[in-house]
Amino acid sequence: MKQKRMMRINELERRSGIPRSRIHYYIREGLLHPPRKTGKTMAYYDESHLARIDEIERLKMELIRENRKYRVPATLLRYKLKERQSSSPSIATEDFFLQEWDYDRGKRRKGEILDTAQRLFFQHGYYHTSLRDIAREVGISPSAIYLYFPDKRELFAAVIQNVIDDLNREVKAFLAREGDPLKNFQSFFRVYLNYYPKLGEIVNQLRAGIAINDKWALDNLRSIYHDISKIAITGVKVGMDVGLFRELDAELLAYYLIAVTESAFRYKFVDGRRSEQEAFAFFFDVVYNGIGYPKKDDGRSDDHREPGETDKSSAES
Repeated sequence: MKQKRMMRINELERRSGIPRSRIHYYIREGLLHPPRKTGKTMAYYDESHLARIDEIERLKMELIRENRKYRVPATLLRYKLKERQSSSPSIATEDFFLQEWDYDRGKRRKGEILDTAQRLFFQHGYYHTSLRDIAREVGISPSAIYLYFPDKRELFAAVIQNVIDDLNREVKAFLAREGDPLKNFQSFFRVYLNYYPKLGEIVNQLRAGIAINDKWALDNLRSIYHDISKIAITGVKVGMDVGLFRELDAELLAYYLIAVTESAFRYKFVDGRRSEQEAFAFFFDVVYNGIGYPKKDDGRSDDHREPGETDKSSAES
């Protein structure tokens, strides 16, 4: 029988292209079978580990593309791997056993890590916050974070998902209370305006990543605006159906209104004399009512002039 070629963790890192923290995370979550240990600190991996990591990474990217989410929970990966294993026995790794995981274990601790990470990311920025900083605030060792998140990037993705989920819940709660279509429409953008300070830092960090050609940052920024725009697009379509708005491209109009709402938030930093809510009310009025004068019965505005027509009062004077 041909002997398996063994490798240490550093070679597995190099060949798989992922950090050892993620490899350890996959093992802890039961996604990757444990290495063969010949001593307390001597662990050996083989080609089956490399094949399984490749399978996990490919599956993860498929699920991210399909669901347009920022991270894939280990529970979903585990379920999909089991599903594939049962339908296609040939992909099963030799001597592989998916360990059962207590899904509720550490739920409170994971929440503490997420809340602390969100606060520190917003205060100091993604690139100036380390896992060691987060662990110190929570009161745990840095290595304990890897029990829940494979690396800082995945933790940041979880923070993004948390903020988006909170935003969606609050928007739905507002919509449930309002009956008027126009108030419903305004409610979404007012809630979004209130949440923008949280989203703004995330967006800025992702834009910084895009500036250095980080595809992960670009994909996540697109996903954020995709999630935000879904509710806005629904509101625009309802507005068109009930006659609030004329027929336009619903997607483009939704993105335009999101940009206007973000401008209302930024306005207070430019001027400072008015709040973002006052700026929002003005911007929304202009968007909804336009910037022209009210039209007369003949369809012409009070200040309307045909091409070449001069102002009569100016001519007489």
